[in-house]
Amino acid sequence: MVAVLRGPANASLRLNYQRILAWCVLSGALAVAGGLVHGWPRDLLWALAVLTDVSGGLLGFRTPGLGRSQTSEWTIEGGHFAERCQGFILIALGESVVITGATLSGMRHVGAPAVAAFVVAFAGSVTLWWLYFDRAAEASEQVIASSADPGALARAAFTLIHPVMVAGIIVAAAGDEKILAYPSAVASAPSAWLILGGPALFVAGHAAFKYAVWKVIPWSRLGGIAALALLAATVPVLPEVALAACAATVVAAIAAADRVTLRAKPAVPGALPRDYSSSSSSSLSMTMLRLSFWRRKEMSSRLLAMENRR
Repeated sequence: MVAVLRGPANASLRLNYQRILAWCVLSGALAVAGGLVHGWPRDLLWALAVLTDVSGGLLGFRTPGLGRSQTSEWTIEGGHFAERCQGFILIALGESVVITGATLSGMRHVGAPAVAAFVVAFAGSVTLWWLYFDRAAEASEQVIASSADPGALARAAFTLIHPVMVAGIIVAAAGDEKILAYPSAVASAPSAWLILGGPALFVAGHAAFKYAVWKVIPWSRLGGIAALALLAATVPVLPEVALAACAATVVAAIAAADRVTLRAKPAVPGALPRDYSSSSSSSLSMTMLRLSFWRRKEMSSRLLAMENRR
């Protein structure tokens, strides 16, 4: 884009892409360096690469000698940008399902407890998909497309908040892998952080997303997070599979509450039901891809370790 955008008419846009290029070169160098090392240095370098991607948009891609960009200069097509972010959520959920299935297929003996764990893990992924895609995803397209400053809205609702939901999916997937590996185990504190923390992080991210787009605090999300926190009291008693089933039920209840409210009070286009109390594309793509790749590398290592134990 830097090479194509020439002439005085594209000067501002070309300068914007120059700033973005500088930040992408920095984060890309950190990502490549992380791929060349192992252990904690890799995790550190990749974490710095993700942090660079996120902070770049937050700081307006401030670059020495080039200044910083204003959100009004970001030529974003709202509907297309929202669809790309929805695609990243869908990819993260899809990879979680694939890893769950691969873990099940890699087991030497697949009994009833393992099958039950797989069903619960799959149901958990479905509830996260339902919560995100049932209403807010499509409605947010309309809001960002009609926004007076789509760049500012995209930075807040998508670039900064969507990685939180992707992180929630990753944590939940780690919990699913745990219950599949030990389907009859009683829940422990570390397992609860994964099994309950993943859905809680996703719901919190979704609540922040709704606030960024509609400036409302969704009480159903806050109640869901409280319910997930209360489930932690059952950790010494419930099996991990049962705990995961309870977490999936909480997320499903939140999504169902949205659907019931929608039927009771038809919403206007781009609006949300009244059960709430008021209160740049390239950088986001790199952030999501690195989070996904990081998770894939971690899962591949774990599956290889399982295979070696066999």
